[in-house]
Amino acid sequence: MISGLSERSEKQIGDAVVLSPIILKVLVMRGTIGKSCALAKLDEIARKRDWLGRAIYRYAMKYFDEGLSDA
Repeated sequence: MISGLSERSEKQIGDAVVLSPIILKVLVMRGTIGKSCALAKLDEIARKRDWLGRAIYRYAMKYFDEGLSDA
């Protein structure tokens, strides 16, 4: 379960849907999850999809970081 989400929210969102840096960024912007939780999930996704070190991962990290504080 993603820390900070209720069990109901987790079922609605699910890991199968929270696959996109865009969705993660929106969840942080809405205050549903924290930035550190979202970054951890992004890293998990990157490992599972073999994105680490690739351009898609660098782009996702850059996109995710734009306009978000560390809070």
